[in-house]
Amino acid sequence: MFNIRTAFNTDLDAITAMFRSQLAESPRVSRLDFDEDKFRAAVMNLMDQDDGYVRIMLNDKQEPVGMAMAYAQSEWYSSTKLAQGLTVYVVPEYRGEGLSKHLIACADRWAEDQGVLWFQAGTMMGIGEDAARRAYESNGFKVCGLGFDKWYR
Repeated sequence: MFNIRTAFNTDLDAITAMFRSQLAESPRVSRLDFDEDKFRAAVMNLMDQDDGYVRIMLNDKQEPVGMAMAYAQSEWYSSTKLAQGLTVYVVPEYRGEGLSKHLIACADRWAEDQGVLWFQAGTMMGIGEDAARRAYESNGFKVCGLGFDKWYR
């Protein structure tokens, strides 16, 4: 039994620990330094805003096993409100149970409730990309666009 709920300030340590694990696991993003103060401030800002989305998934022992974050705002070139997924993460020992599918479904409902026209989400972390694709597609998301990256050192 799992529960997804709005994250509170008291969840910040658990969210930070999960994100730190996510970064360490990523073949791409693990190369970046992690500014914990900046991360915590950004998460707190998301929690405090009406258009911010921070959810935590707990197991039956009330232990954090996953999280999702997003925000909704107009694009830099338009007044139309859009949603942007920031992260979806499930701790390794709970993967393979479809939990990310549920985290994405909750974010999807939130985005629709926000009245957005479009919800853009995806993965650039390089962690379980096939499973992530299946989880997004099972919630009605379609592959769109093409991403590139270039590292300089």
